[in-house]
Amino acid sequence: MPEQTIILIRHAAPEVTTSERIRGCEFADWTARYDASAIVPPSAPLPQYDKVYCSTLLRARQTAALLSANIVSDARLVEAPVPPLSFGGWRLKATHFVLVARLLWMLGIHRQVESSAKAKARAATAAAWLEQTAEREGQVVVVAHGFINHLIGKALRRRGWQRKSDATSSQHLGQTRFVLHRH
Repeated sequence: MPEQTIILIRHAAPEVTTSERIRGCEFADWTARYDASAIVPPSAPLPQYDKVYCSTLLRARQTAALLSANIVSDARLVEAPVPPLSFGGWRLKATHFVLVARLLWMLGIHRQVESSAKAKARAATAAAWLEQTAEREGQVVVVAHGFINHLIGKALRRRGWQRKSDATSSQHLGQTRFVLHRH
């Protein structure tokens, strides 16, 4: 049987950036704007694929549309949530608030969003689904988000997949390639 491949790609850069300086009390509004954000069209042409699976969030769907005319959106690929916590009047780059909120989320403080344990379980379910899809299609291309790509990648490695690229899907338009050799 030929080699099976799963390529995890992070979406293109969104119009709302993590370098934006905001007050802590504006963080919940910023996360909502980020989640609804369109992408900044990339300046370089992107590779083309027969089919691309993607998150249902706009930035992933727009990126997938740049890679293929055949797109399949799936909620299992949506980013693990960043809880919309309030950080008072501090004024910092949004990325700093995201890091603190993500750490608190991982520690179980998540205020009405999917918990870390549930996101990991969703990533494991997505990894199993992508593996089944790769069995049928050979190559699966996924456009999702930095943290969920990380969680799916960990789940794929637990399922016997090998990471075969030095690139990382943590950067915008970055990709991580996984392969499975069946004997």
